[in-house]
Parts: sequence; C-alpha cells; structure tokens
Amino acid sequence: MRMFRTILVPLDGSELAEQALPLAEHLAMATGAELELIRVHVPPTAWDIYADAMTAGPEVHDTAPAEAAYLEEQARRARGTGLTVNATLLEGEVAPAIARRARAVADLIVMTTHGRGPFSRLWLGSVADQLLRSLAQPMLLVRPTMEAWAMASSPPYRRILVPLDGTDGSEAALEPALALGAPDVTEYVLVRVLNVPVPALAVPVPMAVETEPTELEEARAAEKLETVAAGLRVRGFKARVCVEVGGGAAEGILAAAEREAPDVIALATRAPGRVERMLLGSVADKVVRAAHEPVLVVPAK
Repeated sequence: MRMFRTILVPLDGSELAEQALPLAEHLAMATGAELELIRVHVPPTAWDIYADAMTAGPEVHDTAPAEAAYLEEQARRARGTGLTVNATLLEGEVAPAIARRARAVADLIVMTTHGRGPFSRLWLGSVADQLLRSLAQPMLLVRPTMEAWAMASSPPYRRILVPLDGTDGSEAALEPALALGAPDVTEYVLVRVLNVPVPALAVPVPMAVETEPTELEEARAAEKLETVAAGLRVRGFKARVCVEVGGGAAEGILAAAEREAPDVIALATRAPGRVERMLLGSVADKVVRAAHEPVLVVPAK
C-alpha cells in the first residue's frame, strides 16, 4: 500500500511558495502519488469595495480568473514530467480553506516556510502554524534557502534524523520518514534527548532522593532506540542510534542535526485539536522555526 497517494502543495503566486514544487514533484515520482496544487482566492469584502469607491482608488477587480490561470500554468508545467496533476482554486479564509481541502484529498502537505531569522513566523504568517495544529496529515516544511532547497529537491535522501522520546506516539513519524527514503540508500538516525537536571551547587540534595546515574539513563535510552533500529534493519533500512544528554529537547534535536547533517528531520507531534503545544511542549514548533533542514511533521494518532 502506498504511503502517499495525493500530495497537496499550497501556492500563493510567489516564487517563495513555488520552491516547494520541485520537492513535491520528486516525491510524487518516487511514490507514485498525484499532485494537487491549490491556491486560495480571497474575494474583496463589501468594505474593500466601499473604501476604494470613497477614496477614488483603483476599481476592485475579481482576481479569481488570473489566479486560476496561474494554477493551471503551474499544473501544466508539472504534467510535463509525466505526473498526474490537479489544480484547484479555493475560496475563503486561507488556512481553513487549505485545511478543508487537505482533509478531503491529501496524504501529505508540502509547503515552504519563510523568515529572516531562525525564530521567525511561517509562510503566510500563522497559516502553517494553524495547519500544523489542525491537520492529521503529515506536513513537510521547507525553508526557502538555497541550501535547504537543494537538500529537499533530491529524494531519496541520504540521511534522515528521527527524534524519539520513548513513547509510541513519537514513532508515528517513522513510516512517513521511510517513505521519503529508500533501503540501502537512506540512513535513519534515531535520536533521544535526555534532559538530565543538574542541581545547583548551593542546593543540597535530600538524602531520601535518589538520582539515577546519567550513564544508566543513557544506556536504557540507547537500548530502546536500538530495538526500533533493529526493526528497521530487518526491513532493509540502514539505522543507527544517538543519545543527546543535557539541554532541552528542541536544543538537543538541533544539536544532533548540526552534528549529523541530515537531509530531513522527521518528528511526531501530539494529536491535532489539542490546546497544548506540540511534542514535548513546543519542541516541534522550535525545531520547525530553527532547523536549516526540511522538517517532516507527523501528528500522532
């Protein structure tokens, strides 16, 4: 059974958003999926029309035909690669419209992020953030930099970093991550971050409180990771484990990414619709904003 049957790519008419297209096309070719290109038409409100009339501004025109023509042009170009490509112009508020279409047809959403700094907001302000919190489908987010674009545009990938926290939910990213790679080609690095608190020197540790040695915690974490890695090796995938000690979870993941230089980071989030932030608090949020690599975000069922 194919992991991805339809890959959804939201576009807004900018070159920034179009940087997701080469990646989506490569993934569609590698997995046999169809592409669904969408754009959201936001019609002018009555207030927009009234305000333009009162200020003698330019007449408000319906941009839907031009937006539909743009989508069809992008779809026509993508069809030249032999892919099955659909183009759909939606209408309404941007994030809800994308979410409705994604729930109806998509197995994976591929889109770019933007930002001048590592902690800037995502593409179209809070749109990607809203989609991450509301959708049950995986999202592959690519920063619009030449380095990230080059890495994202050439699956199957050489190395994929998969953070796990010891829970079954964190393993939700494994199967989608496997779909991005290939046996005997892609190496999967399974990483666990241990946030071991260090008591302040001025605060004595009560005698009744036992602190587990870091070495023992590391060994247990590595053993659990090795069990998962062994399962991947049985299926023909290359896998190794890595335990990061100290700091927060996001910082540990980013440190591992800095050292391992993966092509993609694949991590799970909590189930959509919850009030809480993502996996381990705001971990996924921080990783998406700060990572130089494309990030595959997979909601845990």
